[in-house]
Amino acid sequence: SYEVAAHLGSLTKPAMPLTAAVNTSAFYDGAVIRVDRKLDKPVHVAHIATGKHATSAPRTLIVAEPGADATVIETYLSDGETLSLPVTEVFVHSNATLEHIRIGNEDLLARHIGLVEVRQERNSTYRSYNIVFGASLTRNDINIFVAGENAHTRFDGVIALDGDQHADNHTRLDHAVPHCESFEIYKHLLGGKSRGVFNGKIFVHQDAQKTDAKQTNMTLLLSPHAQVDTKPQLEIFADDVKCTHGATIGQLRKDALFYLRSRGIDEATAQGLLVYAFAAEVLELIQNESLRSALEQMLVAKLGTS
Repeated sequence: SYEVAAHLGSLTKPAMPLTAAVNTSAFYDGAVIRVDRKLDKPVHVAHIATGKHATSAPRTLIVAEPGADATVIETYLSDGETLSLPVTEVFVHSNATLEHIRIGNEDLLARHIGLVEVRQERNSTYRSYNIVFGASLTRNDINIFVAGENAHTRFDGVIALDGDQHADNHTRLDHAVPHCESFEIYKHLLGGKSRGVFNGKIFVHQDAQKTDAKQTNMTLLLSPHAQVDTKPQLEIFADDVKCTHGATIGQLRKDALFYLRSRGIDEATAQGLLVYAFAAEVLELIQNESLRSALEQMLVAKLGTS
């Protein structure tokens, strides 16, 4: 249709990242979600990879028309040693609101290399939640271009890994126009010999005066063998802005554990409470209550806490 032809591939053509190029050459089917009003229930797209050594390249196009208000959930699942190469293009038109939740919960033998490209117009709101629990190797690139004034952007993540899992998350936000705000919080919970990588880039272009951009990466190491590489990054070419960025890495605080233990809480439950509280800052931002509860239960199962 005209709607698909006008949008599909338009965000990935100029630079054509490798993931987009491979996906474009391999995909033969996909999902198109066009919203032109307020939706009472979320739209859920489940990508399920099956078969030994199977490779899939799903393509998803999300278009929030002016005035639309919707929640779209993408879930990635697999049953073995698979490779997923998904690309998602998102258009948030003027005065539209979109909550976009992406959940990676594949088999621990799977590999996932994904790309998300987003364009926001005037007075729009885009909230992105990137949840990574599964796959042996994950690489996610999330790029957001803010093209209209008075836009609001949230892009947050919870990355919970264990064993030998490895997850790279690279985010980029371009503030190209004035009077916009963005808030980013990425949290890692790393156990076993897992490794997390975070590179968050925010570019404030010369014309983007009155920009308010905040970025934080926080990591909780649950094992002495877990590792994280973090690089929050700001490049500012405007002179009338409010921008901050930072990163913290640490372990569970002994005094907090002692406080809970002194109230009669066993050690495993005390650790679980502290770990949950660490991740809850992001999960509690999700608007849909049933989905938020399901993700909390998935986190509990992943961490083996009660």
